[in-house]
Amino acid sequence: MVLRATDRMQLAETQQYLIDVELQPEPALDRPYGIFDGEEFAGSIGLYKIDFGNRISRIGYWIDADHQGKGLITSAARALVDHAFNDLRLNRIEIRCAPENAASRAVPQRLGFTEEGVHRQVLAIHGGFQDLIMYAMLACDWAAK
Repeated sequence: MVLRATDRMQLAETQQYLIDVELQPEPALDRPYGIFDGEEFAGSIGLYKIDFGNRISRIGYWIDADHQGKGLITSAARALVDHAFNDLRLNRIEIRCAPENAASRAVPQRLGFTEEGVHRQVLAIHGGFQDLIMYAMLACDWAAK
């Protein structure tokens, strides 16, 4: 998901999230990674809600507005999908995007994910609920690319 400036986490929320990630029992169910443009921190991507029993996870991402349009998210997502299927041996990866967020939706589309439909009002945000479009990739489909 590409976040708008108004959606950015506050510093305290970010700090608490990083503490929570560090305190996860092994195996870690969330694995966030930084995205860098040269030496500059540009955004984040990660595998979230990893379910090793069912071999499924979600990818989430955001990029700072100053770094959009450089292909950083697509490159990072491609590497993360490779890692998820080849190293972690997951079978299914999902990416959920807001319908109006064309930049975020372009990432799974570029990578060949299948659009599976709309999850209605699945995200509580800004005092309301947001629909999300579900994209998915299976290990067998990724291997065939």
